[in-house]
Amino acid sequence: MKHKHHIIPKYEEGSDDPSNLVELTLIQHAMWHYAEWLRKGNWQDNLAWRGLASITTKEAIVRESASMGARSPRPNRGPMINGNDKRRKAMLGKTKTKEMKKNSSLAAKRRWERDDSRAHFAKYEEIWKNRLNGRDFSNRQACSIVAKEYNVSYQTVRNWAIRLELKGLSG
Repeated sequence: MKHKHHIIPKYEEGSDDPSNLVELTLIQHAMWHYAEWLRKGNWQDNLAWRGLASITTKEAIVRESASMGARSPRPNRGPMINGNDKRRKAMLGKTKTKEMKKNSSLAAKRRWERDDSRAHFAKYEEIWKNRLNGRDFSNRQACSIVAKEYNVSYQTVRNWAIRLELKGLSG
């Protein structure tokens, strides 16, 4: 598979003009960015070669480039969102009809009544019980520490702690 590489990088005002592009293999492309990083010391080349060489994940590269002040790689598309967020955003500012509410409620009930739904939820309940057992949730800071540890929101930790009736919290 061929990669298109910018001879003058976009971060140095290079264009997408065909005269500024060269086709390389994946290995050549990674080596080119590695050599440029050694020569010029630009963090963009460092991230590029690490990504192309599969040394780091795409998510880590996006995070690191954002921390270095890079603009979003997909400026006109907005943040990546999952299907539920897309549906939620599509309904913003719109009023649900009684029929829509009824259908939504029926769909949720049917999902919950499926055989695997309760087992799936019980599995997660057990996982969170093991994670949170023995922790103190007497104040917001304690919940926040656990939330950071598991990379979830404070509210997720608090909800599970309340559901599992862990010490330090009253519903």
